[in-house]
Amino acid sequence: MIPDIDVPVRLRVAREQSGYDGKQAEFARLIGIGATTLTRYEKGYSRPKPIVVKAWALATGVPLEWILYGVVPEHERADVGELRAVGGKRARRDSNPQPSDP
Repeated sequence: MIPDIDVPVRLRVAREQSGYDGKQAEFARLIGIGATTLTRYEKGYSRPKPIVVKAWALATGVPLEWILYGVVPEHERADVGELRAVGGKRARRDSNPQPSDP
C-alpha cells in the first residue's frame, strides 16, 4: 500500500530537501511570508494561496504538480537511455519554437 501524502507534507518535504531543513524563518522570508504562516501551511492548519505555492515550487526547484497533486510531470522524468544518448546530460532546450535555419 502506498501512503497518501497530502499537500502540507509535500510542502515540508520540498523545503527540507532543498536545503532549508531547520530553516523555516529563512525560507519564509525568501518566499515572502511569515514564519508562523509557513508553519501553519506545513501543519495543514491553513491552505496557501496559489501564488505562495508557485513561489514555494520555484524556491525549492520542486515541480508545482508534485506539490499540488503528488505527481511528477512527464517532462521532468529523465529517461536513462535518452541521457546516455546525449553524453549523460539533458539536451539543451531552446525557447524559440522556430528553427534557426530557414
